[in-house]
Amino acid sequence: MRKMTREFYIPKGAQKVVSKEAPVEFYLYEALDGKPCARFFTGKRAKPDWSYRFQTEAAREKLIKEEIEKVKANEERKAKRKAERKAKAKNSLHEIGDIFYASWGYEQTNVNFFQVVGKVGETMLKIREIAKESVEGSEGYMSDSVVAVKDAFIGGAFKCKAGEYIKVGFSGASKWDGRPKYRSWYA
Repeated sequence: MRKMTREFYIPKGAQKVVSKEAPVEFYLYEALDGKPCARFFTGKRAKPDWSYRFQTEAAREKLIKEEIEKVKANEERKAKRKAERKAKAKNSLHEIGDIFYASWGYEQTNVNFFQVVGKVGETMLKIREIAKESVEGSEGYMSDSVVAVKDAFIGGAFKCKAGEYIKVGFSGASKWDGRPKYRSWYA
């Protein structure tokens, strides 16, 4: 199967217009009946975001300006969100010794605890899995509650990005509040 590139979608003889304000490209051309047309691409996409035929040149120019403003505003929002997330991670309250927990499973509830053992740069944490123990008197039918055992390490350390939640394996982990967490098992 042949992969279509952007060039495939650009009409022959179209005039390329690139914006300095946003990562967009427009290709201006005329339809067979002489009406103004345009194809609009954002970023590195191969397929056009849209391809329109306009009644007038003014209508085409108006839509092009609107699209540039929309993409520019979206890029600014993304940059602002990225900076906020980075600042939040940099200023996170995660300290060495903090404990996180992940609760996951299907037909059973697994709980894992992780302890921060170091920091790598401004936005990364070095964590290790730690052991857990059952809370006495919490046992039920194929279930109980567990708490973390600080400094009882299981396995080696690994890095993860600091934030409100941290990604560990295929699940996310939240900061542990010290309360017992429910666990269950299947047969």
